Amino acid sequence: MTEPANTREIFDEYGPLHLKNVDWTNPNERKSIAAALVEAVYILENDRQQNRNGSEALAPIWWKFFDFECIEKILDVSDNSIIGAIFENKDDNGPTPKYVIALRGTFLRPSTVIQDLFTDMKLALNSLNQSPRYQTSLAAVKSVITKVPPEKVWLAGHSLGAAVALQVGKSLARENCLIEAYLFNPPYVSIPIERVTNPSIRTAIRMVSSAITLGLFVINRANNETKTDTFTVLRTWIPYLFVNKNDPICCEYIGHFEHRGKMELLGLGALESVASRNSLVSLAFESYVGVNANSDSEALHLIPSANIVMNLNTEEDEFRIAHSIHQWWCPDTNWVTEKYRFM
Repeated sequence: MTEPANTREIFDEYGPLHLKNVDWTNPNERKSIAAALVEAVYILENDRQQNRNGSEALAPIWWKFFDFECIEKILDVSDNSIIGAIFENKDDNGPTPKYVIALRGTFLRPSTVIQDLFTDMKLALNSLNQSPRYQTSLAAVKSVITKVPPEKVWLAGHSLGAAVALQVGKSLARENCLIEAYLFNPPYVSIPIERVTNPSIRTAIRMVSSAITLGLFVINRANNETKTDTFTVLRTWIPYLFVNKNDPICCEYIGHFEHRGKMELLGLGALESVASRNSLVSLAFESYVGVNANSDSEALHLIPSANIVMNLNTEEDEFRIAHSIHQWWCPDTNWVTEKYRFM
C-alpha cells in the first residue's frame, strides 16, 4: 500500500520554483539546481519503495523543471536501491553541464537502512574507497566523461552521497580529470571542534592536534611519503563544499580550513601543510601497531583546496534542518563563501 507523500517531496510546495529562468552564470542558481537534482534521487528511491509509478511518481518534475532527463539510475549492487542518477541536459549550450551525476545520502527506510549504514561505517573507518557504492559511482562517472569533456560534467551529492562524490572526485583528480563538484553537508569524520563555543579553546585544540599529527608523521615518515605526493596532485581540483555551522556532521570543514589559514598567517604554513595531509587517527594507529592502518586509504577531508559555502542562518539550530538538502536552494539564506587554496 502506498503511503501518503512527504510534503517535502512535492515540487510545487518545496521545490525551487523561483528558478523559472535559470541564469547559468549565477553560482547560487547553479548550486540550487545541483541540490534539486540530488533531492530528485531521494524521491526516486522513495517512489520505488512506495510503488509510485507513472502519474503517481513524484520525482520526475524535480529534473524536468530544469529541462533535464534521467537517462540512468545508479543502483546499489547489494540491495538494488537507487543511490544515484545520471541526468542529461537537453539544452547544454553555454555554461551549462551536459550531464549531472547526483548521489543521495543515507535513507533510513527498512529496505535501504542496512546497506546505507554499512557504507557509513566504511566512511567512518576511512575505507570508503573499498565500498561497492564508491566503485559503482566511479564507474558511472567514467562512463559519462568518455562522451563529453570533463568541464561539461557535474558531480553532486548530499551527506553520505557527498562523501562518495568527494571520494570519486579525488580519484579522478589524481588522473588529471577535474570535474565540477557540488557537495552538500559532506561528513567530516572527526570530533566537531567547531561546535566548541569558546574560540580560544577551539584554536588550542586544533594547535595541539596539528602538533601531535606532525610528530607522528615524522616518526612514520618513510611510510607516508607517497601519500604526501598524491595529496599535492589534488591542489588543482577545487570542489564546492556546502556546510551549515549548526550541522555537527559537516561543520568541522569550516574550522579545518580556517585553521590552515591562521597557521599560514603565523608563518607555520609549511608545518601545517604536512599535518593537514595526514589523518591523526591513522598515524596514531600506524605508530602503535607498527604498520600502516590502510595503505590504500586516507581520511576523506584531506584536500588542499575548496570553495566553502557556509549557511550562517542562526535559526537553523535543529539538526534536521541544518543537515537538510532543502536549505541549499532557498533564495533568502545568509550565504558566506570562502575560497581556500593550499599546497
